[in-house]
Amino acid sequence: AVTAAAKHATANDSAADFNGSCCASLQQLPFQSLPINADLRVKIGAGSPVYQFHSGPSRFLAYSLPVNSNSFSIELQSLVGETLLDPTVLMLDSQFQVTRIIDNDRFAYAPARGFKGDSIDGSFRVDRSYVGNPANEQYMIIYTTAVQMAGQTTLVHPAKAYAIAHGNQP
Repeated sequence: AVTAAAKHATANDSAADFNGSCCASLQQLPFQSLPINADLRVKIGAGSPVYQFHSGPSRFLAYSLPVNSNSFSIELQSLVGETLLDPTVLMLDSQFQVTRIIDNDRFAYAPARGFKGDSIDGSFRVDRSYVGNPANEQYMIIYTTAVQMAGQTTLVHPAKAYAIAHGNQP
């Protein structure tokens, strides 16, 4: 599971904060290894690199996926802080060609429950039917779009969540 906490994808950043892309191409992004069964807690914020995606500039996280593994699932949770990252996931093959874009419609708002705060959650499968195939998805980039940065997410108030949990919702 990858948990990302950030602003509504740095929605409070000004356009000037996005001046200059970190890299000229997707191949040059700073990829980190994502081991199988990893449970990471990461933050996309002011210190995160910026890349000029087709949808506009965005801060991002980039991961290289295990190469010689069986199929696996990735769970992504974007935790609510002062603001929220509404994620889009870009999947690439070994040649850095886009295999698919997992839009924010694949992620759903999950109200706070127990010790887990409000979040936007989603999961997807990385298919490895042919282990070692260069067309397999080998890179994952988590970012957002300008449209998502301008959006809003309505949260369930803690008092209402408490009332729902105790069957006392008016």
